[in-house]
Amino acid sequence: MSARLSVLCCWLMNLLFSAVIQAETVNFDIEGLEQKHLKQNVQLHLQTLDAPSSRFQFEDFALQAQKKARTALKAYGYYQSNINVMPTDNKGLQWKLVIEAGKPVLIRSLKLQINGDGSQDAQLNAIINESGLKQGTPLNQSKYEDLKSRLQAMALARGYFDFSFSTHTLKVSNSSLTADVILIADSGARYSFGKLQYSRDERTEALIAQLVPFQQGEPYLADGLAELSQALKKTRYFRHVLVRPLLSEASNNQVPIALTLVHMPRDNFDLGGGFSSDDIGPRFRAKWERPWVNSRGHSMSAELFASQVEQHASFDYKIPLSDPVKHFLSLQLGYQALQDNDTDSSKYTLSAQRHIDLDTLDWQRIDFIRYEHEEYQQGSDEPQTANLFIPGVTFSRLRSRGGLDVDWGDKQMVTLEAAGDDVGSDVNFVRISAVTRWLRSLGEHRFLLRAEAGAIATDDFDAIPSSLRFFAGGDQSIRGFGYRNLAPKDEEGELTGGRYLAVVSAEYSYPVADEWRAAVFIDAGNAANKFNNNIATGAGVGAIWQSPVGPVRIYVARGHNDEENTWRLHLLMGPSL
Repeated sequence: MSARLSVLCCWLMNLLFSAVIQAETVNFDIEGLEQKHLKQNVQLHLQTLDAPSSRFQFEDFALQAQKKARTALKAYGYYQSNINVMPTDNKGLQWKLVIEAGKPVLIRSLKLQINGDGSQDAQLNAIINESGLKQGTPLNQSKYEDLKSRLQAMALARGYFDFSFSTHTLKVSNSSLTADVILIADSGARYSFGKLQYSRDERTEALIAQLVPFQQGEPYLADGLAELSQALKKTRYFRHVLVRPLLSEASNNQVPIALTLVHMPRDNFDLGGGFSSDDIGPRFRAKWERPWVNSRGHSMSAELFASQVEQHASFDYKIPLSDPVKHFLSLQLGYQALQDNDTDSSKYTLSAQRHIDLDTLDWQRIDFIRYEHEEYQQGSDEPQTANLFIPGVTFSRLRSRGGLDVDWGDKQMVTLEAAGDDVGSDVNFVRISAVTRWLRSLGEHRFLLRAEAGAIATDDFDAIPSSLRFFAGGDQSIRGFGYRNLAPKDEEGELTGGRYLAVVSAEYSYPVADEWRAAVFIDAGNAANKFNNNIATGAGVGAIWQSPVGPVRIYVARGHNDEENTWRLHLLMGPSL
């Protein structure tokens, strides 16, 4: 018996669950309302109604719909509306509402006032002035409620912790269609920043002194806490950061600020690997970082990368200057080897970089000077050696939102660098390179636009090392071609690299299943010594899986230029920007 009862219960639960899933939507046709905002608000309120299950419920359903519509109209001051509700089908899924809104309630008297220190606060008074509540205008209850919530939120953000409404009344007269509105707030005193409380040590104390954006005794602003928290997180010295006011310990209108910091481990290690179909094959990456070397906030890191065509190793020592987040010096040592297609190169570098965060639109500037010793053979040329001192500047910006599944963002980077034989270099040149990517979404439609350009001005291009010449092709360039497979060729058909680079790309994607998007794309461009009609194109389709660790992108691409038609499969991991 118990087994049969269990089966029966399961059957009933499935039946009820199926009924809920298959519940049909009620449609409402609204007549008589010319004002778009009134019609939209009525529709919004009616959406909460469930369809009547039988004709016996039609009368009750009509009364509920009438009540919902009247509530929606009252929000905009229409208290004497006339509403008729009737079904237009036998199932109760189609209904018509004929509405006469009548005359709106007008604000007869209005008193909006702030007492206390906040009476002279420009930010609080601006909220009142921008509320939209005016004597003689139709009553809008949403504006009244919005004014109350905005005043309270702004008061707390600006240190009026004793803020309250001593009077908040909204009286409506149905006979005269008028309303009297009274809103009186007592702000109390404005609090100021008190003492900053945290576990003090030599390293932390020196860092806080550089980053804290406020002083004890200054008027409280919540933005100051957010700014300090963000700056501390950007230093990468801490695993956890929490900044909060201690209201319970406030004294003499000063509120102490508690700062909770959890240091990063002394050493951090990161191992990774992957596979690329662009002739790179399997790859391995290892990174070590010591985020805090001494009390002055110095840090250092090292990285190793290896694949069958490319290997590089680097060491970076970072020294904070006036600001450990926005202004610091980076000293770097590096080695890179590349044996790919017709390039055989090994390069040693020593560089110094000064990083400066600009205050405009999230841009960063990097001033650098770099020494390079490169031994290379490009194409059928004889092996060469180049020694270069290269000063330059890079401007970059990265913005994004959406977490692992970025749905909006853009990235720009422009680098200008030069070398001259009068300052110890083997060749004179000026080189500029630029890349931009834009990701935008319109609803579920997602667009990714990309462009890359570069140029070298020199009187001896044959003396330009392989690492500074331009090549195109690959996952991040023109799909359908191998990595760095596109460039001018010599008489023996071997790649030489180009003076110029121009690549553009457009990709569109749309969700087709949970965590999956389908994509189509087209890429075009080339690396060349002079641009002619030999433009390479790559076009195809792809699938993007939003995995727990980030996007995995798979593309099938058809590459075409004057010399060949190719098919390639591209597999990538990581964000699009």
